[in-house]
Amino acid sequence: MTDPASAAQHRRAAGAIMGAACGDALGAPYEFHPPANITLPGTEDDLVGGGDLNWAPGEWTDDTAMMIPELVRRASARNWNSNEVVQAWRQWALKAKDAGNQTRAVLGMLGPDSTNDDAARAARAHHEATGRSGGNGSLMRTAPWGIGWGIAPSGLINPERALAYALSAREQSSWTHFDPETGDACVLWSVMIHQAVTYGAANPDAALNHIPGERRETWRARLAEAASGRPQDFPKNGWVVHALQAAWSALHRGGIDVTDPATATPQAFRLSLQEAINSGGDTDTVAAITGALAGALCGADAIPLGWQRRIHGWGGEGVVWSLTDLGKLALAARRYGSGDQYGPFDDIRWE
Repeated sequence: MTDPASAAQHRRAAGAIMGAACGDALGAPYEFHPPANITLPGTEDDLVGGGDLNWAPGEWTDDTAMMIPELVRRASARNWNSNEVVQAWRQWALKAKDAGNQTRAVLGMLGPDSTNDDAARAARAHHEATGRSGGNGSLMRTAPWGIGWGIAPSGLINPERALAYALSAREQSSWTHFDPETGDACVLWSVMIHQAVTYGAANPDAALNHIPGERRETWRARLAEAASGRPQDFPKNGWVVHALQAAWSALHRGGIDVTDPATATPQAFRLSLQEAINSGGDTDTVAAITGALAGALCGADAIPLGWQRRIHGWGGEGVVWSLTDLGKLALAARRYGSGDQYGPFDDIRWE
């Protein structure tokens, strides 16, 4: 018999990954445009496609594509390591029609034998050459580092486990983004996703404890500012700080109190993504960030059926996955090592 707590956690873990893909696909047509005033009734008609890169209706972008190698690494019996995740990103970026400028620049400095340590050095070199590396490209892909693996049905975690999530989230950020604030943002979001998946609620104060002490109060103030504002109030959302603030604001305006499971409803999930997309600018990424935490709180069951039927995207060279495939991969990654039972990813080719 499946433990009810465990089953709920699995739904929320799948919801985090699927929710990110939903926000990504829904926001893609509006990317780089001014703040809009769209509504999302929760039907297939919400998936309009188009935009500057002519996305198909319901097609996800680089935000979701970059999560897949880490999910595969955890789910596959092939025992991938982090170096192979970086190589998968590098190979994907060679042909991807949509990749962040900073991410593409760093991955373009790598070769077929490069490791994640090489990637981190390249990210630092890019930062030193340009004077900036605070983009949102590592935050958008951080959800897999929060959904959990090997957690007992009771859902109990200890401070050491939480610290491991924080360190892993910061490390993955460093492979393309040197700025410490990008690591801070990934820590905050990944730890809250982990809390939400495990308990059905998040504790921002506990998550903030994993930020270095000298920056902790700055981030606390940023969250407070976002909670009382609108996503449009943070227009430089290609910057990781404004991207996180816009997403945090969207959750609040959508009706989600991350500390109260009663507010994690299907309507609040949908309205949070609507608020994120109406921020303008980097709409797919802000909505993907929003969707990851909203999905971790609300669970996969909150995703409208019309979205589940039509959202799809890159799953490897020559491979197109459905949103359901992505959810199965998330479950396999959470269970770690039993991936052959859950998805089509054994046939993935990166080149």
